Amino acid sequence: GARCEFTKTTEVSRNMLKSPASLRLRLLASGGIFVLLALLSVGFALDRSFIQTTEKTLAKRLDVYFYYALANLEVDVSGQISFSGEINDPQLSLPGSGLYIQAATNTDIWQSPSAIAADLPLVPETLPGQSDYLTPTKQHPWYQLVNGVVWELDDGNEVGMRVMVLEHPAAAEQIISSFRNGLYRWLGGTTILLLLVQWLLIRWGLYPLAEISDSVAAIEAGDASNLDGNFPDELQPLTDNINLLLASEERNRKQFRHDLDALAHGLKTPLAIISASLESQAQDSFSKRGTIQSALDDMQQLISRHLEVASLSTRKLHGQRINIATQLERIKRSLKTIYPDVGISSQIDSSLVFRGDERDLLELLGNLMENACKYGGGSVEINVATSADGSQLVFVIDDNGTGISTDQIDLIMRRGVRGEQQGAGLRADEQRKGHGLGLSIVQHLVLAYQGNLSINSSPLGGARITIKLPIV
Repeated sequence: GARCEFTKTTEVSRNMLKSPASLRLRLLASGGIFVLLALLSVGFALDRSFIQTTEKTLAKRLDVYFYYALANLEVDVSGQISFSGEINDPQLSLPGSGLYIQAATNTDIWQSPSAIAADLPLVPETLPGQSDYLTPTKQHPWYQLVNGVVWELDDGNEVGMRVMVLEHPAAAEQIISSFRNGLYRWLGGTTILLLLVQWLLIRWGLYPLAEISDSVAAIEAGDASNLDGNFPDELQPLTDNINLLLASEERNRKQFRHDLDALAHGLKTPLAIISASLESQAQDSFSKRGTIQSALDDMQQLISRHLEVASLSTRKLHGQRINIATQLERIKRSLKTIYPDVGISSQIDSSLVFRGDERDLLELLGNLMENACKYGGGSVEINVATSADGSQLVFVIDDNGTGISTDQIDLIMRRGVRGEQQGAGLRADEQRKGHGLGLSIVQHLVLAYQGNLSINSSPLGGARITIKLPIV
């Protein structure tokens, strides 16, 4: 009914208000991906820039060695090449150092001492004034600079010469690798730092939503009646509307209950007058009086039924946490006053709570325990516990009456009908003394809280009524 729909709506609202955690995760994930892509782009750009800078530096380095060689080389008339100075650069004098110089004419080739036993490519043909710079490839794993020059002899003749400077890429690769390691460490640390800062900013930014969630939880627990707190301007319309909705719901509930009470009081008096008039009119035939009395009873049952259903629909959406043991002791004290000869024992965990209206709990347990006391055999037991999976509250009321037969269970659950046995608290001779609303009211309450009610035989010999209510 309406209660079930309200409960479903409340459950959806609760799940939505618990969403800041997933929202925080989504923002952190999306922001983290953006930060990661941005830093990867920066890292790639820095890496390419450093490689290009390194290659330009190597080109200038090779150019320096070219002029160094050109300043110390001598060529004679026959094209023979000689080194006039002293090679004092360790990389050029140490064999296999990775830095090599070759000079070639049409008749001779000169190599730096570092080229001894090195497998070097031939000096390519290069026109005078031409300069070629090559970077390493799979086919040519060298940084290479080749310049074509014209050597002028003392007699005015000219000899063409080609000078090639080679350097192995190992040194450049080591420099690039060292740079990349440092770059990735810094980028990794920056990523972690930015994600941490982003998480803190998101947490701070979403804190008002967490406050709203806590306020709603307080309303559900019955500790507050509205959303109370200093919220940002962007959320203020939302909180104001929720508070207006809660206030409107409370006003409507109170007004509806007031109208129901007024209706009940207004109808009871005329019905009582009619009943009294019937009893005083002795001249009326018995059958006529019985017909009118039956119609009055039907009217009273119909009014009670609709009043109860309407009352159930006006219960608060968010019930309080009611300690069950406290209310159970309260009911036991009242029943012991009325039924001093009945033994009532109970077993319950003192920490168990009922989420709902206190009057509902009192009416639910009160009706069942009173029936057991009134129509049982003098012994009543009530046990309250949680189900094995912890998802339900389980109420078990046993008495030592005569029990309830299977074919009467459906009958006694109908409003206004009493059973014929004592265990159910419903006797044929009581049928005209009341309207049999007790179990029907209990059933409506159980259904309103989305629970279930069952009637079985009790180990005490009478009836066992079991109620299971979901724990919310």
